[in-house]
Formats: sequence, C-alpha cells, structure tokens
Amino acid sequence: MKPFKLSIILSVALFAAAVSCGPVNPSSPNDPVTPSKPEQKKVEVTGITLSETSLTLLIDEEKTLTATVTPDDATDKTVTWSSDDESVASVSNGKVKGLAEGSATITAKAGNKTATCSVTVTRPEPGPVSTEKMVDLGLPSGVKWAGWNVGATKPEEFGDYFSWGETKPKDSYWQDNYKYGVINKYGTPDVIYKYNVNEEYGVVDGRTRLTSMDDAAYVNWGSEWRMPTDEEKTELLANTTHTEGTYNEVPGWIFTSKINNVSIFFPATGIMDQTRSYYTYEETIFWTATLRANDPRMAHIACNWIEDSSLLHEAGFEMDPQAESYHLSTWRYYGLPVRAVSGGSIPEEAYALTTAEATDVTSTSARVVVTITPAATATEFGLLYSDYAKAPLVSARVSKAAANENGVVVLNDLTPKSEYHACAYAIVDGIEYTGNEIYFTTPK
Repeated sequence: MKPFKLSIILSVALFAAAVSCGPVNPSSPNDPVTPSKPEQKKVEVTGITLSETSLTLLIDEEKTLTATVTPDDATDKTVTWSSDDESVASVSNGKVKGLAEGSATITAKAGNKTATCSVTVTRPEPGPVSTEKMVDLGLPSGVKWAGWNVGATKPEEFGDYFSWGETKPKDSYWQDNYKYGVINKYGTPDVIYKYNVNEEYGVVDGRTRLTSMDDAAYVNWGSEWRMPTDEEKTELLANTTHTEGTYNEVPGWIFTSKINNVSIFFPATGIMDQTRSYYTYEETIFWTATLRANDPRMAHIACNWIEDSSLLHEAGFEMDPQAESYHLSTWRYYGLPVRAVSGGSIPEEAYALTTAEATDVTSTSARVVVTITPAATATEFGLLYSDYAKAPLVSARVSKAAANENGVVVLNDLTPKSEYHACAYAIVDGIEYTGNEIYFTTPK
C-alpha cells in the first residue's frame, strides 16, 4: 500500500509545480504582435545658398532673396534671416528693403550653415526742381505743395517769417509780442488767448488747427492756399526721398516724389528769435497748422526731415512724446517760414473773417471793410485797432453790432502822421476770434 500513496503524492506535487511555474497573464492567441519601430536617423543641413550674393537698392526699394537648403531631405530646413545694420536695410522672410544710404550684410541661416548677401543702398537721383508755384507730387491725399515759401517768388528764396497763427511778418519775434498770448516769458505766467486746450494757460477754446483768418498762406495767397497739417507734412515725408544739397547756390533739401519723381526745394531758412536769425543756411524748417495737443504753447513743425536734428536740443525744439517720429514742435512766438498746400482736407469753419485794406485814409480818419461769412454765426463783429507804437490791438474797438450784414467801419479821431494796425474781430458762441491784420499810415 505504501508505494501507491507515494505515487499519488508525487502526482499532486508535480501538478502544483506546473501551475505555479506557468505564465501569469498568458497572451491570447488572437492578440496582434506590435513590431518595434526602427530609430529614424536625423539628416543634418550640409549647405545653404542664396539667389543673390549682392544687391543694390534705392531707398524704399524692395527685392526678395531665395534660400536653397541642402540636402533636400534635411530634417529641419527652417531658414532664419538677419541684417547686421537694420538702419540701412531690413529683411523679413527674404524680402530686403533699403532704408538709408549705406551698406549692410543680410545673413540666412539653416542648421549651423549660413549664407550672406552684401547690400548697398543708394538715393535715387532727384528729378529737376519744379519752378511751378503749385506742384503735384502725386500724393495719395491729392494735396499739392507750393514750389516756394509764402513771401517768396521762387524756390531758393526764404520768404517771410511768421509767428504761429499770425499772418504778417514782424520786426521782432518775442515772448511778449505774440498775438495770442504771453508764452514762456521768464518770471511771467504763460497766458494763451486762442488755440488753447489746457486751462492751466487760460480760457480753453479746444481749437487745435488754425482757422483761415489765422493762416498765413490763406491770408497772403488767397483761399486756394492754406498751411499744411501735421498729418500732411508726414505724408510728404513718407512719399518722398530727401537729398541735402543746394539749388541755385542756396543750401537746403530737395524732396523727390517716389510716385512721379517730381522734386521741390526747401531752402535752409533757419528761424527768427527776437530780432536775430538763427541756423540760417543750416536748418530747413516751416510751420504746420497743427497745435501740439499736450502743450498748447507749442505748434508742430517740419525740421530738417530727421528725428535727431540738432535743433531738438537747442532753441526749444522738441519731439512730441505722444507722437511718432517726424512730430517736432516749438514755441509759437518764434518766426518760421510757411510752405503752403492746396487741396485735400480743408477744416470745417463756421465763418471766414477778413480785414480789407484801409481806404479813404486822411490825417484823422480811415475806412475799413470787415467781412464775416456767414455773418449770422456771429453775435458781434467789428474792428480792433491801435497806433502801431501802442500795441496791443485791444486798446480800441469799433463794433459793428448788426450781425446779419457785413460792415464798413469808419475810424475817426486818428493822429496825423502815425502808423496804425487793425484787424477784424467776431464773437461766435461766446468766443472772440480775430482776422488778418492790416497796416496803414495817416498823412500830415
């Protein structure tokens, strides 16, 4: 009996061992077998070439470079572009643009390989300077620019100098003889009578653009002309190339249209401060019709066409910190030239106010016609006048109260052999405005 029991025990033990040694999670015969992926080999860039190794561009001209990366099956064929002098030439996705005269190197890089292109940027040769009074530069706005300054008769002449908002030249341009206030006079508070957006400087009228009666171009050249806005000045700069040089032996800048290659000349007039001229034959400059909104003591100008003009740190010329490049401004009482424009956006005005030249002048009287159109907009209009040696004009007033018609103002009790100046005035919506000034002298 013992051998039988032993065989049973061995059988049970062998069965248990077989169970314990078998697979824990045996695969189903229907499960697919996933083969391991072979490791993909990275293909390095072995070279890069450019379609051009040298370019010559005009300012504002663009050309596109094409980069070829080898081998064709390189793993990463991404190309990055750069310029070693972005003030001369810029590059974006291979498109190269000339910005200023000079040389630059354009680099294309793929992987650890590079290729370069040498770029030379030049100015186009300016076309002949126009000798027409009204010049079409093909600007998008349709604005046409005058060929010379107000008060001049040809491009190289300086013309007259005006304080901003005044329409006649003066013997002296100073802080306390400015028509619309006392500006920046040391020891005296700034007071602005017109074109003011800051109550710190007086009564606010909210005007930021010269009206026709305060526009030297309009008053001196007629209704076809006006002073440019700051935006129109910027349009001129953006659509022309600027070449410093001379015209008829006068230094200045030649502006050549990128659109039709027509050129106009701006002489280096400098400025008038008190009775002296500064930067004559060195700096080219003129007024715009636009007030500097964040400081109404100043108005926008064009000055030497570049942001870093030396005048920016001298004589009160400043960049507007709330504006883009080209937006320069200076004190309104300085004497600057005016370059007129024609067409484009004319400011909406409720009226036009003009002062006619004096007639029937005797030793004690004179006759002046004051015109306001439309007259119904004014609650009062008339004439301000004074002996020229006894400015300001507000020292005497003759009112033409009938606001529904234009007025003839007769001045009496004048002093013989004296010089007078006078200008029309009007009160519109409670604000007093003045027109152009006239001058006349009574005989003995």
